[in-house]
Amino acid sequence: MQDRISFEEYFDNLFDPETFDWLLSDYLAKFCSKYFDKWFDLKKFDWIYSHYLAEYCSEHFDKWFDPEKFNWGYSEYIVIHCPEHFDKWFDPEKFDWDYSYYLTKYNSEYFEKWFDPEKFYWSYSNYLAQYCSEHFEKWFDPEKFYWEYSDYLVKFCSKYFDKWFDLKKFNKKNSNYLAKYCPEHFEKWFNPETFNWSYSSYLTKYCYDYKHIWGENI
Repeated sequence: MQDRISFEEYFDNLFDPETFDWLLSDYLAKFCSKYFDKWFDLKKFDWIYSHYLAEYCSEHFDKWFDPEKFNWGYSEYIVIHCPEHFDKWFDPEKFDWDYSYYLTKYNSEYFEKWFDPEKFYWSYSNYLAQYCSEHFEKWFDPEKFYWEYSDYLVKFCSKYFDKWFDLKKFNKKNSNYLAKYCPEHFEKWFNPETFNWSYSSYLTKYCYDYKHIWGENI
């Protein structure tokens, strides 16, 4: 009975860089990352699939990364899978800023190197509140912040309440978050005409000390 041969032996026997269809480069990155040094060729690899190098071959980053060849249309892949190499890959001119919110989650420690209020994708400004709250005073702009996500300011930036709260801009449907996370500022934010009374139970639970004010409206 013939001994079973390993996949690596199959790979060594079958892979030929001269006959391989390099339009299928993504398969090498996804399924053969273990044999990276045997197949990777900077000139032959189809760079349209370079995001798979970031996802599956991050441990070989220094061998494959080329800022002129990388497909920056998939910037989020390099942010998610190669955060430890930030200083090597980040280029504000090449980076696709439509994915800038990924930087907040995976590269918050480099905030001062990447944040640009003119380039950041503010439709996802809730990510700034959630992952970069410690830099609040550097990124918060009431005219740029997407107020649909007011609840994120309440939940993650309550310590800066006096700097961001605006009764006119605040999303009224999120008023229950104010009751839960900012009860100490009750007299600043409570307005019986704008409070979402569907969450009146939050007032009972978190703002009971002010029942003499809100109780008149129930």
